[in-house]
Amino acid sequence: MFRAVSVALVLVAGQSLAHAAEFKVGDRVFWKSDARASDGAREISIERFSFPSTVRDVQNGFLFLGAGWIKVEDALSADEAVEYFSEQIKLNPTEPAFLNNRGRVWDEKKEHDKAIADYEKAAELRPDDPTTHNNLGTAYHRAGHAGYAVW
Repeated sequence: MFRAVSVALVLVAGQSLAHAAEFKVGDRVFWKSDARASDGAREISIERFSFPSTVRDVQNGFLFLGAGWIKVEDALSADEAVEYFSEQIKLNPTEPAFLNNRGRVWDEKKEHDKAIADYEKAAELRPDDPTTHNNLGTAYHRAGHAGYAVW
């Protein structure tokens, strides 16, 4: 029994390492809320990055996203990001940033009605956030509801 458990743990660890190698130049990636960024010499604000960003280079466990570097383990594919932000919303239901971030993922996946639902909920929680309102208008426009895009 102990041997089977050990093998299972090795397989799980191997899968996560294999996943880390999946990102390549040109991929669109999101990142975890606690991700940190670097310009190669010092830590920089991840707020400078477009969300999502396009991978421009992959080196030694880091992804270069144009504005700087993040660790591969902090990067998320669109499907992983939906799961990650959904879990964050469950844990923090009154934090609009997670709804806004998941909305960006839905937009990237071209699931604009789901994006609109997340942005509307985020706007209810923080009505004075211009980023959420901008994202909501963009999602309305992309969904073919341009009349709702302008308030």
